[in-house]
Amino acid sequence: MQIARYYFIAILFAASANTAVAQQVTPEPSVVAEQELLMLIAQLGDDDFDRRELAQQKLKELGLVAFDALHAARYNDDIEIAKRATYLVRSMKVRWIEPKDPTSVAKILKDYGEQHVSERRIRIEQLTKLKNSEGIIPLTRMVRYESDTKLSKIAALGIIQYNEPEEAEDREQLAETLISICGPSARVGS
Repeated sequence: MQIARYYFIAILFAASANTAVAQQVTPEPSVVAEQELLMLIAQLGDDDFDRRELAQQKLKELGLVAFDALHAARYNDDIEIAKRATYLVRSMKVRWIEPKDPTSVAKILKDYGEQHVSERRIRIEQLTKLKNSEGIIPLTRMVRYESDTKLSKIAALGIIQYNEPEEAEDREQLAETLISICGPSARVGS
């Protein structure tokens, strides 16, 4: 049983490295070339104000597809790039509650995105205590899209606290769901 648990944890972490849950309709990550994202991010620091504004608008339109690249750009040496990337990440709308979420999850996540970091942490901890693995899927969304890196890691640790599904088919289905949420994220929590 211990080996099965480690196997399940490995699946969860692998799954936490893979697609997106966006409020608005966004292009698939494969449609937006990484080079295009990097070019747009570089243009956030362009000498030409209009070019900076246009790049910011295009990145905003890409929405969550640009999340990881913008999240990393918040630490760019160019202060203009870092400032604009931080603004874009904070302004992204993540749909924290999905229609299929149980009522218990919806109650916990109501207004999640508008809360202070300390309140968001409390809510993550509440999700880790839900029965019947109800918190795994919303915690995975947090691993992927929580802008605070520490909270993203806490959500990942919360997922590990859950027991694996007993049936192989259920484990496989859960892994596929987690992969569909996380996409190819390189974030630490993922």
